[in-house]
This record gives sequence, structure tokens and C-alpha cells, in this order.
Amino acid sequence: MRIAVASHATIDHIVRTMCKSLDTDRSGDDGMGGSCSEVMKDEEEVITVGGPVCYAGLMVSRVCDSMIPVTRVGFDFKGYADMLSNRYGMSIPLRAFCDLPTTRFRLVIRMDGTRQSRSLYLLARCADITQDMLGDQEGFDACIVSPVVDELDIDAIMALAKRSNFTFLDPQGLLRRIDSIDGHVSLRSTDLDPSRLRMDAIKVDLDEAYALTGMHGLDSLHRLSKYSDTVVLSMDNRVFMYNNGRVYELTTDIIASRDSTGAGDIFAGAYTSAYMSSRDAVWALAYGVAAAYIALSSGRIGLDKVPNSKRDVEYHAYTLLERVKH
Repeated sequence: MRIAVASHATIDHIVRTMCKSLDTDRSGDDGMGGSCSEVMKDEEEVITVGGPVCYAGLMVSRVCDSMIPVTRVGFDFKGYADMLSNRYGMSIPLRAFCDLPTTRFRLVIRMDGTRQSRSLYLLARCADITQDMLGDQEGFDACIVSPVVDELDIDAIMALAKRSNFTFLDPQGLLRRIDSIDGHVSLRSTDLDPSRLRMDAIKVDLDEAYALTGMHGLDSLHRLSKYSDTVVLSMDNRVFMYNNGRVYELTTDIIASRDSTGAGDIFAGAYTSAYMSSRDAVWALAYGVAAAYIALSSGRIGLDKVPNSKRDVEYHAYTLLERVKH
């Protein structure tokens, strides 16, 4: 089985900061009966390879026969490409390299007690992934399309879909707005017509669903179901899936993850592989959630958290299958 993954590979700078509140003046007026000063402590910055082509691609390669990366990187990625090959058995094709720098993000994770907030900044952007990159490449059994910074336009996405028997779309990168001053990444409401994204499966979180449809929660799921056979909507530890006129729900235990980067991509890789093997969307849902759950609970950072045991994913998927409601 040949599964392609299309997105930029990235270099991710992950910074975790801890906020410690010090009560310095209980008589002050801060609206809470006192005032406090905050001391921020930056933990060591971790620089790691990322992007859906790496996370979803590695997941696919561990449970499937063949993963085909469709990506662009700069020559500053050469050392990382060697590492991917030597450590993870993943090869970046020579045609992916170009003169522009590799897409690079800075992710700041701020911990305040049990609360966590995340801020994403774009540091560099590589060249677009265009239709001509496909050349005379043969078709795929399936394709995962997951742009991170608008590097795939609609025409390129549709060209990939035409070469694939099954297309899974994560539209995150089509919905991102980049602040021209500091590179801060946020979601924007879009005038993108969802009918142009007619894919076999679409996966979104709450904010992405709202940006696409202007609707909240399950209303957005039903709206997107007009354009795709399968729609997956993630809400923290709850995942909803529309498939063939029915809505399924799967709830997992809550995880305080050290690094959640790439969890959605790991889901995409596992879901697509499982669906192509079984043609059972409910099994694929349990399998994808199982892979993401194992990754998040591993305590590892970067690609090291991608599950490396197909047996472990299958075992956990069977336990989750019993939790699926419809």
C-alpha cells in the first residue's frame, strides 16, 4: 500500500515556560482581593523536526507498507534529513530541497499550575508545494493532505486527490493568519468555500471548524458533512465523527501531556492506514485515537512520541472501540 503525506516538513523550536505567582501585596486591588507578581522561568528550548509529513508519515511507515513524502525543505534541513533517515528510516527526496529556508516555527507552551496555553510563531517559510512537483509520479492508494502555512493551494490539493483513491484533509494551514510584525500564528475566518474541499475525510478541531463554517460544535460537524463522506471533530478528550449519516463519539481519559505537538498528525496517519486496511471508519477512528493517546501519554518530545509498536496501538484501539457511542 502506498500512502502519500503532503505538507511542509518543519523545524520546531519548542519552549516551555513556567509561571510562578508570588503573593506580594494582599492589600492591593487586583479584582481578586490582592495582587501578585509573576516570575517566569524558561526551560531549555528543544529544537526538533516536525510537520505532518514527519509525524503522520512516520506513523504511516510503522503500520503500513510504503509512505511517500510530498514536501519542500531548504538546504538547512540536510542534517535533519540525515537524522530522519538514520534514526527513523524516513527519506526526504532530493526534489524536495530548494534555496529557501525550511519552514520554522517557535512554539511557546506556558504552564500556569494545571493550566496550559500555547502560542505559535512563524520564523521562516519554505517554497510552495506545487502540482509540477508530482511530475509523472504514479498514483497513491491514499493521501494525507495537511498544509501548515498555506503551502498547498486548492489546485495542488485537488491534483493530489485525483491521484489518490482516498484523501484525508486537515485544513489547518489554509486557515492560519500570520502577523506581519512578529509572525504570531492565529486562525482566521475564511471565505474559502468548503464545497471546494470535497475530500473522503476531513479532520478539524473546534476553532478550525468555526473558521470554516462560522458554526460551533456539532453544528459545524453537520455543515461539513455536506462536503465529505467522513468528518472528524476533536474537542479536547472527546472526538466526534460523522460517517454515512451517523455521528459517533469517543471519549478518552484526560492526559497532561508534556508535548502535544503532532498528535493530530499521528491520528491522521493511523486513521488513514487503518481505514485503508479495513474500510471500516469506526475501527479507523478507534485506531487513530489510540495512536494519538499513546503518543500523548508517552512523556516524550517530538517524533520520539510516535508509537513504534503496531501491536500496542491495535490493543488500545480494541479497548477504545468498546467506548464508541452512536
